[in-house]
Amino acid sequence: MLGGIDATQVLTRLSDDDLVVLDEATHEPIGAYPMTMEETDHLLKVNGYQIHAMCALDALGVSPMFGYNVEINSCCDVSGEAIELKQNRLEIVEVKPITLPGIFQGKIR
Repeated sequence: MLGGIDATQVLTRLSDDDLVVLDEATHEPIGAYPMTMEETDHLLKVNGYQIHAMCALDALGVSPMFGYNVEINSCCDVSGEAIELKQNRLEIVEVKPITLPGIFQGKIR
């Protein structure tokens, strides 16, 4: 119970509203946007911790959302090329390799 409300009901509501992701078999939480407990191609270093983002756009939302510097290690979904990015809130501080990111048919590149 959580404040007189069943925790399972709360998680179900959050999942229905697409705010958390529940494991299909166990109904345990495995993610809360923009982060996930599952391994993805989007590894973030935040305040001394390593976490995974659900997608590339979610990775870019972590620094402004929480106000921490973030290092993102990912890869291009089109070419497979490794991408390293340092971000301070809304500012991209460093990108390796130097590329022009954009959205191509629903994918970041």
